[in-house]
Amino acid sequence: MKPALPCCVAPAYVGPDLDLAATIPLLAEQGVEWVDTGTGGPDYFDPDNAQHVAAVRAALRQSGLRVNAHHSFFGPQVDVSSADPALLRTARQVHARHLQVAAKLGAAFYILHPAAEPPDQPGRERAMRVGRLCDSLAELAAVAGRSGIAIALENMLPPYAGDRGGDLVAALTAVRSDALGLCFDTGHAHIAGDAVAAARILLPYTITIHAQDNHGESDEHLFPGQGTVDWRGFVRAYDEAGCTAPWLFESLPPDGGTMRDGVEALQTLIRTCRKKGR
Repeated sequence: MKPALPCCVAPAYVGPDLDLAATIPLLAEQGVEWVDTGTGGPDYFDPDNAQHVAAVRAALRQSGLRVNAHHSFFGPQVDVSSADPALLRTARQVHARHLQVAAKLGAAFYILHPAAEPPDQPGRERAMRVGRLCDSLAELAAVAGRSGIAIALENMLPPYAGDRGGDLVAALTAVRSDALGLCFDTGHAHIAGDAVAAARILLPYTITIHAQDNHGESDEHLFPGQGTVDWRGFVRAYDEAGCTAPWLFESLPPDGGTMRDGVEALQTLIRTCRKKGR
């Protein structure tokens, strides 16, 4: 049977001067149906600002747009594997609040980063970070389950903990929650090594995808097909794994197009890879 085309998702962005509530109706006018939102600066969207949350919920309700995933803030102050007990406690509290806000926005997934700082001592410190990550995930997955949302743990760039498939699978295996899965970032996996090999390990656990490209050296966030990621191999791995995770293009659309153009270009890429891969 021919596999169904995955849901293709646009980032909630149309320009640097618009906040999230103002962006949503513009995306709806373009014909976008699904978006990923995110915690940006205080002028874009602050999950701890009740007025921001109310405005975004109203914009979503009026536009009919649906939220696939909400991206958490990234930084040492919200590091769920931090070695600092005070920072770790604060990080867990912040993410617990924010994933509940994401659920109120209707998001299916909350994107969480395993680490926000690279280890000073890669061997022992990495293992200790993974242990603290597991403790954080157990606590946050319980909150997510009660809120009706799933945490999607994102594979990281090297040398952060979480840049290896083994770290992520170990964390999921240790916690074992229906409210926990992976966000597979193609660009991060490409820089870390062989993105297709990583996909074969991680796609069975993947619940949402960040589709972005680069040339294997830096996190360029190019549109899929503009770098050196093996997209035909990735699509084949996606289909062979029976994965149904939605794809977000985590970049600007090609050729200065609209976000709707980006959705259609991503759909075309997937169809073309499937046709050539037969």
